[in-house]
Amino acid sequence: MIKWPLSLFARLYLSVALVIVCCVMLTKIFGDIYYEKEEFNHFLRNTSYVLESIVHHTDEEFDSYKQFIPIPAPLSFDFTAKLVNPDSSISVCTNCDHITTIGDIDFYELEEGELLAEYNLSNLNRRVVIYEKLDDERENDDVGLHHEEVDSLLFLISSLILMSITIYWPIKSLERQIRGLNRAHQRFGSGDMKARADELIQRPLKELALSFNQMADAIDKSTKEGDVFSHAIPHEVRTPLSRIQLASGLLRKKVEDGDSLALVDDIDKYIVDINELITQIVEFSRLSSFKSDEYYEHYQTINLKTFIDSRLKLFELPKNKTIMTHLCQESELTTNPVYLRLIVDNLIKNALIYADTLVTIHVSKIDNSLVLSVEDDGYGIKEEDRATVFIPFSRLDQSRSRKTGGLGLGLSIVNAATQKMNGTINIGVSKKGGAKFTVTVDIKT
Repeated sequence: MIKWPLSLFARLYLSVALVIVCCVMLTKIFGDIYYEKEEFNHFLRNTSYVLESIVHHTDEEFDSYKQFIPIPAPLSFDFTAKLVNPDSSISVCTNCDHITTIGDIDFYELEEGELLAEYNLSNLNRRVVIYEKLDDERENDDVGLHHEEVDSLLFLISSLILMSITIYWPIKSLERQIRGLNRAHQRFGSGDMKARADELIQRPLKELALSFNQMADAIDKSTKEGDVFSHAIPHEVRTPLSRIQLASGLLRKKVEDGDSLALVDDIDKYIVDINELITQIVEFSRLSSFKSDEYYEHYQTINLKTFIDSRLKLFELPKNKTIMTHLCQESELTTNPVYLRLIVDNLIKNALIYADTLVTIHVSKIDNSLVLSVEDDGYGIKEEDRATVFIPFSRLDQSRSRKTGGLGLGLSIVNAATQKMNGTINIGVSKKGGAKFTVTVDIKT
């Protein structure tokens, strides 16, 4: 399918202009044909009247030596009549085209476009030639009376302008209304939940605006309810959780046997997991919300090497696992530190969960972008499963279960934070056989 470089309305304007030009050209062609036919009929009527005037209203007798014949006004302004020797074999019009013959009348067209008629008057033994005056014969006449060509040109220009204006304004109005709808869609899609389309427009766009506004109201209502829910749930869950934690602490002081203490340890571990899960749910909810900038609105210039080194100090590494770093010294990025912390922390946690012995972190600067990659030497992620890992609480197989320590939201948070930074995240294969996550973000200056 051919993709035109012009916009829809540009193509529409060009199509309308082409249609107008074609209509004007066809009107001109058929108008000229009709005009020529009417002009010939008009010429035939006038020459017949001129001939009748010559025969019946001229007292002077025709002489064979007399060439021009006087014509009464007002026909004398437009026509000239001549006598032709009936015995002459020379054509009355040597530089003209023969048009047609009607009865005993021959009609010609002169080089200048004027018409000429030759009458054979057998009863008077004469040949009379009547033709429209040439330009040089009109020098002493009132030539200001002939404006057919100028009037025809002005009519065509006026018609073209009128048709263009008549068609242009409705299309221009339609374009403004559609662009207004598009701006409302873009504003709403960018997070402006108060954006609404103008409903005071023509049908059927009015139905589209009404439908959009109804959808926007429903989404706005649902978003507000979701915000209330995401804020209320952590508080409501942590309240009984803290009581369980308190009860666990009291129980630990009263039990002495090993099995009971192991059970209390499991309860404490579950409490930590639930607290971490609640924290991740809150973070993911805020990142996914249209109002996330209200929570994370502070931007600063960050050196990735310094930032990652500081975050690594907070991790407690398992005894059998190591983290290696290859960090560019000139890796500065202007962004929200919360977004960057969520990306770095969750990628490192994920790599430590699935690595056998080694996690490697790379930071490099390529053109106008910073590239952060975190890879491990685990069993990796199959290509058909790579898009699934960004879905909240997704499970690829039994090996990627909660026994590994993952809660199912880490990579979803990474993906959401990367989108907030207008970056991209890709999953590949590490040289050591495991998974490799690569985040690319444009450098903001």
